[in-house]
Amino acid sequence: MVMNPTIIFDMDGVIVRSEQLWNDQEPAYFARILEPSIAQQLIGNTRGLAESLIYEKAKELGHTGTKEDFFSGYDVLAQTIYREAPITIGIDSLIATLAMFGVRLGLVSSSPKNWINIVLDRLKHGTAFEFVESVNDHPELAPKPAPDGYVAAMKALGSTNTETLIIEDSQTGINAAIASGAHVCGFALHMDGELPHGADIFSHTMEELERHCQKFIAHCRMGAAFP
Repeated sequence: MVMNPTIIFDMDGVIVRSEQLWNDQEPAYFARILEPSIAQQLIGNTRGLAESLIYEKAKELGHTGTKEDFFSGYDVLAQTIYREAPITIGIDSLIATLAMFGVRLGLVSSSPKNWINIVLDRLKHGTAFEFVESVNDHPELAPKPAPDGYVAAMKALGSTNTETLIIEDSQTGINAAIASGAHVCGFALHMDGELPHGADIFSHTMEELERHCQKFIAHCRMGAAFP
């Protein structure tokens, strides 16, 4: 059976190289608002987590500040990061090519929608995404590693899991994508150290990601199994 391909992107670490700026600037923010022992346990352990989960982890570790105070400063930091973080070289062209081929495109991120919009506004082809989901802004959706955001995206795009490829970079995101039942491509371009596991395929370069997307499209349109 011929299938119509759908490709859904994560944002942080895939579309925008924000992870290094978070690694550089988040520790100072945590040190400013949290007790030293709490800050030390959070630093380096927030990759792929929704902001609501970061706050909950801080509370579990003994933080007594309000959610509003925590996020007001976090939001200021994030907006600076998303205006300054480099867009992944070649990702804009890939989005344009996929749209030209008639692929349904979605974006699912743990980041709030206003952060996502900063990044989309920096892309030449940000409007090519037919569906954009901020899991953080929808309390009815469990955050990654739960698959809720991806399941909602597939439903909105009129796609099934067998005709959907999800591009993720973090272990948390890959786990969410796997749980959705879709095909999963781990994007390892910006990763240091041990790679996450469990994805069907991994792309270590932009060229490799383009080839995997093209192969996925061809397999869908032939009704063949992937990968």
